[in-house]
Amino acid sequence: MVSNSLKHAFRINQVGNIEIIVKKDNSNIMLYINDNGVGLPSDFDIATNESLGLQLVTTLVIQLDGTINIDSSGTGTEIVIIFPELKYKDRV
Repeated sequence: MVSNSLKHAFRINQVGNIEIIVKKDNSNIMLYINDNGVGLPSDFDIATNESLGLQLVTTLVIQLDGTINIDSSGTGTEIVIIFPELKYKDRV
C-alpha cells in the first residue's frame, strides 16, 4: 500500500505525506496507511482492481481473517486494515 501511495498519490514535484500507524485494540490489530495525495477515482473498487499489488494485499487480508477499508472521500486516501491478533502456541 505504501508503494502504491509513493507511485500514484502525488503529482510530479508535489510534496506529500504518508503516515503509517499500527494500533492494538482489544484482540485486533489495526493498520492505518494515510496519504494526502490526489486520492482515488470515485469508481475505485479494490475487489475488482486488477493490480497485482492490490490483489496480493486483498489475499493477505483474507488469509489474516481481516477487513480492509479504503476511503478517498477527503483529501488523499486512508486505508484501514483490521485483523485479529495472531496467537502462537508455545513451542515444546
